Amino acid sequence: GGLLCEPMARLGAEVVGADASATNIEVARLHAAEVGVTVDYRATTAEDLADAGEKFDVILNMEVVEHVAD
Repeated sequence: GGLLCEPMARLGAEVVGADASATNIEVARLHAAEVGVTVDYRATTAEDLADAGEKFDVILNMEVVEHVAD
């Protein structure tokens, strides 16, 4: 887990990692702890983050577009 999040965190970014799968988030959390990087991993969706009023300076995504209906 953390293919995009961990490198960004190592570069000094404050990182939020989101995935709809709680299993994927747990794997990413375990890996981040093993390698000693800090990432705020959340089992949620981009839509839920937007609905909650979350704001981000940069958004990176990977393997997402094929799951977007519109």
